[in-house]
Amino acid sequence: MKHLLLIFSLCTLSLSTNAQHDKGFTLETKFDFLTKSGNITPNLKGRYFFNSANALRITMAVDYSDNTNELFEIDGEGVGSVQSTQTFSTLSIGYEKHFSETRVTPYIGGEFNFGFGANNTYGSRTDSAIFINDFNYSSEQKLNSFGIHLFTGVDFHIYKGFYCGTEIGYQFNSLNYKRGEFKTEDASSTTDATTTTSIPSKNFKSFSLVNMGVLRLGWHF
Repeated sequence: MKHLLLIFSLCTLSLSTNAQHDKGFTLETKFDFLTKSGNITPNLKGRYFFNSANALRITMAVDYSDNTNELFEIDGEGVGSVQSTQTFSTLSIGYEKHFSETRVTPYIGGEFNFGFGANNTYGSRTDSAIFINDFNYSSEQKLNSFGIHLFTGVDFHIYKGFYCGTEIGYQFNSLNYKRGEFKTEDASSTTDATTTTSIPSKNFKSFSLVNMGVLRLGWHF
């Protein structure tokens, strides 16, 4: 509640004068405000204003995680591990139509989203469940996505080039997991020490409300 009052006060104070920008660039990031996590979404957005009413926007986001779990040998000193790595990057290109040249600037727009990434796992001296001294495995599956996003939002110009804002919209997204590969290496095997099998592809489609509760912070150059 305190955060909402602070934002409302800043925006109210900023209404007394007109905005002093026309052409130029903006650079911003955003916070997930409603969940109170305080974490910055890995998101960077740039906008180029042809004039006060029309802007081209480009958004980049990168998600990366790397987790490693150890597995101990029962009644022994051996140690195995499972490392899982997920990466996904998105690039969005869109257009905004702004409806005011005052400190409070509502807008609508749309954009296309493109994404790509991979899920990789490597198991050393394990089958992922128990310790096995001579057994390793790995898996790799690439993925990509395509989406269409329609949105509306508002900018509150607080002081000189600094502004805050929010945005909400609907997005259709198609996420595709390509056919992957699962490989095992068993040094103790007397037949096939290495085996390779395919991981089947899969596809997910969604239509959802996005960016609810987002707080945007940026600078107009």
